[in-house]
Amino acid sequence: MVIMEATPQRQRHEEEWRTVKRDYAFFEGVARYDLLKQLILTANPEKVLDVGCGSGYLSHLLKQERPSLVIHGCDIAEAALVQARNVLDVAYQLDLDHAGLPEPNHTFDLVVCSEVLEHLYEVDLCLQEIARVLKPDGLLIVTVPNLGFWRFRIEVLCGRIPRIVADERHVQTFNRDRIVTCLERAGLRVLTVTGWRHRWPWLVRLSPELFSDTLFIQATH
Repeated sequence: MVIMEATPQRQRHEEEWRTVKRDYAFFEGVARYDLLKQLILTANPEKVLDVGCGSGYLSHLLKQERPSLVIHGCDIAEAALVQARNVLDVAYQLDLDHAGLPEPNHTFDLVVCSEVLEHLYEVDLCLQEIARVLKPDGLLIVTVPNLGFWRFRIEVLCGRIPRIVADERHVQTFNRDRIVTCLERAGLRVLTVTGWRHRWPWLVRLSPELFSDTLFIQATH
């Protein structure tokens, strides 16, 4: 096991995975995972990297459909990786703020980075590393909470702090323009920006940046 500094950020994640996220029941019914699974399987990759894999719930869903799919993953929390190692082909501990991915260049057909970037100080480092290990024609799928969501805008106008800003685990915030800019700065080309919201899906399709609390971005080289 890699010995890592017990930073406050890492300690928060370790505690979360030891308690509220300790089993897959926490994630059941979270529709974001069903959409991610659909997007990944539609892309038909042979080798996937899950950046911020947690306990491997997404890989668990993917392996149910395609047991032969090769999946590597990393996470900062050893408590999460204990379970992830039972699912992923390779799973290792990594602090993405301080280290690059221990993977060769142009290795993966698809990289998924879901609800991770908002927890990082070094977003550019993470995206540059993802671009490096992604094959030239590979696909990156990113999800981030959307600060531009209409409810968060109203909360700011009313003098309240939106929950995604108040969340102590979050050190970054994103709207559509910022995440696109970050991806392009890493040398990636954005293909689509869509969104997710349980209610009013037709409004999400009309304007993801306004009516989605979560943005889904697909990008490539």
